[in-house]
Amino acid sequence: TWKKESFLYSDSSFMAFFDFFLVQGNWEKAKMLPDAVILTESAAIRIFGSREVVGRTFQDVDDFNNASRTYRIAGVMPDFPPQTRFEAKAGLVLNPADDKTLKGGYDDSAEVWVRLVPGTDEKQLNEKLTTWLDKHPEWKESRKVPQKISLYSQVQAREEFRWTLPLLLTGIGFLVL
Repeated sequence: TWKKESFLYSDSSFMAFFDFFLVQGNWEKAKMLPDAVILTESAAIRIFGSREVVGRTFQDVDDFNNASRTYRIAGVMPDFPPQTRFEAKAGLVLNPADDKTLKGGYDDSAEVWVRLVPGTDEKQLNEKLTTWLDKHPEWKESRKVPQKISLYSQVQAREEFRWTLPLLLTGIGFLVL
C-alpha cells in the first residue's frame, strides 16, 4: 500500500502557538532550519518503522514537474490530538524554502491561525479588516486574503458537507440500481 503523506507548512511559531513539544530532537535547532521536518510519532513508525528518526531523510517526488526534494527529519512530536484539523497530517514542514512558497506561488486555500489577545472584540477586529481591505483592493482581488476572522468554535460548528470518495461511489451505485 502506498500513501503520499500530507504535511502542514508553517513557520517556527507553530509549536509555541499550539503548545506542542518535541519528544525527540532539539527545538531551538529545528526552528532555525529551512524545510525542517517534524514528524508525528505514528508517521515516524509508518514511514521508517521506528520513532528514532532524527537526522534521517526522505525524498518527495514531484512527477508533474519531473523533480524531487530531499527532506531531513529534525524532530518527532506526539501525534496531533484526535478530532482536530491536523490529525490526518504526518507532521510539519517548518520554514518551507521552496521557490513556490518563497514567491507566494501557491494558489490553494490555506487556514491561517491567529491567537487573539484575551478580551479582543472579534466584531471590531472584522470591521478593521474590512476597512483595511477596502483601502488595498489589489490584495483583495489578487490574493485570497481572508475577509473575516472566525472563532475556532464557530468554524467547528458550521463544518460544511464534503463529498468523499466512498460517498460518491455509493451515490453512483444507487444511480446504477
